[in-house]
Amino acid sequence: AEEHFAALLAVSPDVGPARLNLARLLMQQGRWQRAEEHYLAALEHGDTGGIAHGYLAHIAQVHRGDPQRALTLYDEALAAAVAPDADHLVGRGVALASLDRPREAEAAYLQAIRIDPGHEVAWYNLGNLHLRSGDTAAANAAYRRVVRLAGDGELAEAARRKLNETAR
Repeated sequence: AEEHFAALLAVSPDVGPARLNLARLLMQQGRWQRAEEHYLAALEHGDTGGIAHGYLAHIAQVHRGDPQRALTLYDEALAAAVAPDADHLVGRGVALASLDRPREAEAAYLQAIRIDPGHEVAWYNLGNLHLRSGDTAAANAAYRRVVRLAGDGELAEAARRKLNETAR
């Protein structure tokens, strides 16, 4: 797939979907620097509806350790999107929490939950935020929601561990 996308982009560098798909493939392979180049190039060639901004924000937060840049990019992603995206809002919350702006982070998580009440990561992050602020009851309520939503998944197990830790 990578060879086909690269061949198409060599002839037509402005084909946004091909560039976004190639970047996503590179991200899946852990080649985030190359993916970043393609997301930036996608923006040079047109509007991606916030998709490229969202991935660039993720790269800034996770790989570059730059929550301020991530916040700016998540805001741009949300502004460019046709409708608010729960994942972008969760990412925005993570960036805000990293910048020690817990009230704004909470608002971002709650907005994500309004859009997608089953968003396990939003609930988990909300629980972590409440736990850090000392509101164990609210944290546990969020973690219990994660357990109900995530079933046997890794996030449910992490939430169970948090519940056990707060019970001590």
